[in-house]
Amino acid sequence: MFLLRQDGFLESRTPPPSKTTFSEIQTGIATQSIRKHPDAHFDTFYGFATAANQWRLGSWYRVQGYPLVAGVGLSRAYLVAVWWKRMIAPLAALFALLLLSTLGYRGFRSIAEARQRERVFASMLLLEAKERAEVTLQSIGDAVITTDIEGHITEANPVAERLLGTTREEVLSKPIEAVFHIVREGDHQAMENPVQRALHEGQVVGLANHTVLMHADGHEIAIEDSAAPILGRDGRVLGAVLVFRDVTERRRQAAELAYQANHDALTGLYNRKMFRAILESGVRARYNWLE
Repeated sequence: MFLLRQDGFLESRTPPPSKTTFSEIQTGIATQSIRKHPDAHFDTFYGFATAANQWRLGSWYRVQGYPLVAGVGLSRAYLVAVWWKRMIAPLAALFALLLLSTLGYRGFRSIAEARQRERVFASMLLLEAKERAEVTLQSIGDAVITTDIEGHITEANPVAERLLGTTREEVLSKPIEAVFHIVREGDHQAMENPVQRALHEGQVVGLANHTVLMHADGHEIAIEDSAAPILGRDGRVLGAVLVFRDVTERRRQAAELAYQANHDALTGLYNRKMFRAILESGVRARYNWLE
């Protein structure tokens, strides 16, 4: 702190001056600021004080009613120390926040990368399982058709394409009834589609005997088949799978064996076994009528 007279002489100073005397006119940065603003009541100054050999920040004020100027100056080192003391807590908090943010970012990034790796791995497993399923479906000797919950076709293997007389691309997304036409052998009466029953009942459904499939070109194919629901992990029906096979040759052979068992190979007439069975059935019928 200092007290100057208007003529520039030092009146008092705390701490006392070490290089200047009270008998000398002051020329320091405070005096220069006072002389530069002769009409001002107060002002601030900053510069290098040669007397103290340090940078100082200060202010002065003209004492009303007296030819005196009071002022105070603070060293830059003191100001920096005060500033640092006041800023150390906010800076520490900011540093802690940055550190926590960095650690949090790394943690979240690590979790995101782990989840991304899990998703990629799950996608690879799903793709591999799908490829295995497609290869298995293509390799099955029976005709296989899968549908969604509404009975629209989602997949068909090559055997199904051959028996239906169409291609996989042509039947995808179509209702099963529009592609899989089945009738009863002989009278061509329409048969109930087993896929819809499997979807509604949630259980395996087999075809009735003597069912034939109408090929796209109009000829008949004797088939045996079954439809089963596709269930999710929660037991909910997700769709259905239809498996059928061509048994035309087997039925022909069975009919031929039945004919040979009841007819003479040379004449084509009923053989003794069949003739006797007819007689016995006729006698029983007549006896029952007489009773």
